Amino acid sequence: MRVNLGEGDSLFRILIGTVLIALACTDQIGALGWIAGPLLVLSGTLGFCAIYAILGFRTCQEQSAH
Repeated sequence: MRVNLGEGDSLFRILIGTVLIALACTDQIGALGWIAGPLLVLSGTLGFCAIYAILGFRTCQEQSAH
């Protein structure tokens, strides 16, 4: 599994995922928070998005081989 999320994208996913989970905890939104929230936090933490991988999309910079 190669990292395909840049730092900004990862932080954004973690932030939005945390907000969704918090909203679900306070009954502001329904199942969306419990489904999408943890998935966003997990993908942001791992730096990998399966949908990006399928589409061949990357938001991180290529690492040079030494």
